[in-house]
Amino acid sequence: MTQLRLLGLSGSLRRASNSTAVLHGLQDALATRAALNIFPLHAVPLYNEDDDGEEARNRSAPRVRPSRRATG
Repeated sequence: MTQLRLLGLSGSLRRASNSTAVLHGLQDALATRAALNIFPLHAVPLYNEDDDGEEARNRSAPRVRPSRRATG
């Protein structure tokens, strides 16, 4: 049977974030049924429509793609 793989994105960058704490709790609780990969958003730049275009996508996409591949 294939194990379910999930990608968790916290809505906060704070070290003591409640959102991140919930994700860690879910990661522990789901350990026997699913793999929850928590992706830190620290390296992902904020969206700025003025910078939108191919160059902007090329800067941020490589940071997210490895986690997307890890979760299937």
